Amino acid sequence: MPLAWSYARTSSARQAQADRSGMDRQEAALAGWLAAHPEYVLQEALVDAGVSAGKGRNRTRGALARFIEGGRSGLVPPGSVLVVESLTRLSREAERSVLATLLHDFWAQGLAIAFAEGDGAVLSGELIDREPHRLYGLLGAISQARAEWLERSRRSSGAAAKARQRQDDGHRTAAPTPWWILRDAEGRLVRDDTGALQLDPPAVAAITRAVDLAVAGMGSTMVAARLNAEGFPPPPTANRRSQYGKAATVWTHGRVSTLFAHPALIGTLQRRNAEPIEGYYPPVVSAERWACLRSALEGRYRLRGHLRGGSQKCHNILQAVLRCSVCGGPMSFHAGSQRSRAGHPGYLSCREANRRQGSVCSNSGYVNYAEAEAHCLTRLQATQWESLLARPEDNRARHQLEGEVELLSTEQRRLQTQLTAALRRAESLWLEEASEERQATVERALARLREQLGLVDGSLAEASRQLAAARATPTGAEDAAELQDRVAAFWGSITTATAAERLAFNRWLLTRQPEVRFHLHPRPPGGGDRLVSLLVGGAHISFANLAGPARLLAKERGLIEPAVAVSEPGPDGTALVLLRGKDEPAPSRPRLQTIEEWGRRLLVQRGGPTAASSEPPFDGPWGLLWVGEGDGSLGASD
Repeated sequence: MPLAWSYARTSSARQAQADRSGMDRQEAALAGWLAAHPEYVLQEALVDAGVSAGKGRNRTRGALARFIEGGRSGLVPPGSVLVVESLTRLSREAERSVLATLLHDFWAQGLAIAFAEGDGAVLSGELIDREPHRLYGLLGAISQARAEWLERSRRSSGAAAKARQRQDDGHRTAAPTPWWILRDAEGRLVRDDTGALQLDPPAVAAITRAVDLAVAGMGSTMVAARLNAEGFPPPPTANRRSQYGKAATVWTHGRVSTLFAHPALIGTLQRRNAEPIEGYYPPVVSAERWACLRSALEGRYRLRGHLRGGSQKCHNILQAVLRCSVCGGPMSFHAGSQRSRAGHPGYLSCREANRRQGSVCSNSGYVNYAEAEAHCLTRLQATQWESLLARPEDNRARHQLEGEVELLSTEQRRLQTQLTAALRRAESLWLEEASEERQATVERALARLREQLGLVDGSLAEASRQLAAARATPTGAEDAAELQDRVAAFWGSITTATAAERLAFNRWLLTRQPEVRFHLHPRPPGGGDRLVSLLVGGAHISFANLAGPARLLAKERGLIEPAVAVSEPGPDGTALVLLRGKDEPAPSRPRLQTIEEWGRRLLVQRGGPTAASSEPPFDGPWGLLWVGEGDGSLGASD
């Protein structure tokens, strides 16, 4: 028996889901055709819900496209028929395109088509050859379907243009609104006494938390996981609020990414084929916070291709931060082997240098991860960031923008005053029935004032946007304080930090501008401790010995701000380093000399303190470290 495929199409998803008015009618017509033609067996019911046929989308990417491709490949055998309610459900394209589809994709492949409306005849290639007048009837139906689509498109375009004009005039027209706009139990928008839209407090709380997490360095996947863990309600699943049946079950990476790209977060209405309107919606985040969010996201975009794997677990907070000084490649993390002691922190090594074959890097060997982590964190805390991050040009640019905004605001107020006065003058002339020439003169003056005011409004909006971005960028002092506070807070909780918190710290450090990197140097040929370089914005800042045991001791004692070395390495290759607590002031130079003399008396040839030691000449939570240049040995005193 020959096979039949039924095909139904609606132009909008609502016709197929909400009221089903279009789908029920088509299904009834198709069922009637099949009942009248029992010689055909229904193989499959094809449906294109919410797919327009005016530009052939159903033919190129919908269910109809699958049927056409099946005819070309042989999956739909010759002699089969496609049953459609009417030609308007098949296509509303131009006559030449529809005829080409019928000729090449149906009749040339041995397929037929039948329309349930009318006599329901099976229009095959053989029937068209015998009864060519049917082709004229088809051409008339195609022309009528195309004309109907063009008329509807014209009306729709006119309605959209009228809605855009009303939006330009300041009206809040009926349109899809963001899901964080408040609605009542019946789905109607909630407005205040002035007609302004209102925000939904639970949605605003979720968005604010998501933005805070993103600015702190988390990616969309981690933000979604944190929002789910903290119980924030996810957004609805549909795009249009009027179609929301129920909310989504969880936050996902895609929902968070879509949220962060939505300009309505700052109140901007993004329109197709028209300029956006700022302040159309009540803003959820400020312009400064939006600039911080964009900066954080752009920083993460720059990391693409530099990080390995998609796991949300993070053992190595120095991932892509600590790099090889020879080849510039990342230092890879290696967990401790089965023979390592329990709780071993693991190792770091240059990925390129430890390749078994074809390595071009000489920085071989392994470094204890805990020592490298302690070194980098103490270096970050001890560096004088305020001088390194000082940007006087940013302050000058900000002051210049503030002055420009003030001047434009003054000019805007002046033009608005003149325009108000001119409007009153025009009204009085009309009431006085003044001559047409005088009224025309006033109208020309009004047009000039409106044009000037429009130019000033545009310049003021652009200058205000630039000023908001400049204010969102912290000053050098603010940036330095934020960096040191963030490092100190993480240092204080590093032993209890979760994998997500370690990953967030790593991503925050990677996305900072200017970028902060460490370069690990090879071990000296004659033996001794490795050197670690600190680079800020690609520029070398300082060298320091790895001094892993000394840094670990600083971690144990909570002494996270090492002062400069008390002395240069002596003949025995040993230097003194004074560690001080966060709130302890640095001692004066004479006192440092006293400490140095006292420390030297305690040293032996290999850098350790003697058994007999006098009381140290300082009080408070201090630590004195003897860092061995030759072999990394150290001694310590309280």
